[in-house]
Amino acid sequence: MSRWYTFEEISNELGIPIKSIYFYHERGDGPRVYKFGKHLRVLETDLLMWQENQLIKK
Repeated sequence: MSRWYTFEEISNELGIPIKSIYFYHERGDGPRVYKFGKHLRVLETDLLMWQENQLIKK
């Protein structure tokens, strides 16, 4: 079963500011986000795909 990540967990794992994650999300350039009530979560597979796409773009 896949894991759900919060923006804070993503920030800690990738070593980037949490504001950057929110910026990517608002710009539509971040990983796919799911909303559970007022909480935003990212599925592990979507996070991995987003990371791979970021490496390909560079």
